[in-house]
Amino acid sequence: MMHIGIHSPSAQYFAIAMLLMFIVGFAMSAGPLIWVLCSEIQPLKGRDFGITCSTATNWIANMIVGGNVPDHAQHAG
Repeated sequence: MMHIGIHSPSAQYFAIAMLLMFIVGFAMSAGPLIWVLCSEIQPLKGRDFGITCSTATNWIANMIVGGNVPDHAQHAG
């Protein structure tokens, strides 16, 4: 399934256009929202530690998901 349209130039340009559309849409919606929320929800006294913990949790979760997606995609087809 991952090789559909690999030799078609129009499919390649379409994939790039859709990827760029996703990036722009994510950057204007929920993308930066979590960073603003994590920085504003913390009390002033412990804001540095709270932002550190929330950022570390975000990066660790991203690494776990990013590490597992290729395996699951390969098993899915």
